[in-house]
Amino acid sequence: MPERAWAHVVEGLLTGREQPPRKSGLTMVIDKGHGPAVTADLLEMCGDVIDHWKCTFGTSAFVPADVLRRKLMQLTAHGILTYPGGTLLEVAIVRGSCRPFMQHAHVLGFSAVEISDGTIPLPPRRRRNVIRCALDHGLTPITEVGKKDPAQQPTAIELAEQAQKAMGSAGKLKARLEQNADDHEARFELATALFGAGEREAAIDELLTLFKRDRKWDDEAARRQLVKFFEAMGPTDPLTVSARRRLSALMFS
Repeated sequence: MPERAWAHVVEGLLTGREQPPRKSGLTMVIDKGHGPAVTADLLEMCGDVIDHWKCTFGTSAFVPADVLRRKLMQLTAHGILTYPGGTLLEVAIVRGSCRPFMQHAHVLGFSAVEISDGTIPLPPRRRRNVIRCALDHGLTPITEVGKKDPAQQPTAIELAEQAQKAMGSAGKLKARLEQNADDHEARFELATALFGAGEREAAIDELLTLFKRDRKWDDEAARRQLVKFFEAMGPTDPLTVSARRRLSALMFS
């Protein structure tokens, strides 16, 4: 980190701040139409403290593609997560173009997408599908629980009810598997639900079972999901290390 202009006079302003990539204390730039030159200036001035960069609302739709690509390359080189505003994705969802949107966002050079419900309803099941679509295209999904409006925040009871529903869906998926062990979709969704609930080992076991039963199912979805789990847990996590070995053993058996 470069020495700050007032470092020896006003000290401690950044004490305790994690080094990037950070998991807390994130700083986001809301970009309403900066060009590459302004972006370069901001990066020179304070690029090391910026974590996320959002091209807000639908502003990126009006930028020449080559200009946007150059700008996103600048930001990616600094390790900054970039994404278009959620409103643009909402338009794509309404038009039934979620998958083409994700594909094009990746081609342009975005590293993430914002999944919001500012102008359209987005029930939990539909939100999960959109999140999965983003992950399938190598994009980090940025989404939220609750609302930005303090008056619309879910209560603790409502959040608990949502958690109970999620657990209930896991129970239904297990019941489906008891009836048909080759219900690959149920096993895949169960693994995803378990991982989200913090039951990482059980989630990995389900995906390895799916891979063993039918490795080609849905374009090797089990293997691809395992890779995403490994990335989320980190390469040195003991569970990542052991699961990678198990996956390799299955791949070359």
